[in-house]
Amino acid sequence: MKHLPEERLLSINPLLQVVKRELISPPEQYQWAERVIRAVHAVFPATPAQNRDSWPVCQHYLKQAQACSDLLQHHQIIRPEAAELLERIAEYLHTQSLSTIADPLDHQARHIRAQLPA
Repeated sequence: MKHLPEERLLSINPLLQVVKRELISPPEQYQWAERVIRAVHAVFPATPAQNRDSWPVCQHYLKQAQACSDLLQHHQIIRPEAAELLERIAEYLHTQSLSTIADPLDHQARHIRAQLPA
């Protein structure tokens, strides 16, 4: 594990990630996935299309944000902040003319929203 204080990130070797993931129970994996979603939701800018100044922050957290999409699918997490995070990521990607990457995230967000209680 490597701490990158200037980037406000922890870097964990991918092999170590797999090993750690396999050592915890499915309910614990779900809890950790929810925590990651909440953490990335907290740092990913809310309205990137309206605020160009937020683009460097979006780019900085893009890899982690996109990994959240995989976590959401794998664990079938249905939460408002999950849909909102996907919408934020997609919005940013649209501003960067990356619609082919953004569109599946939009679809995933709509799917989550459709399953939320009214």
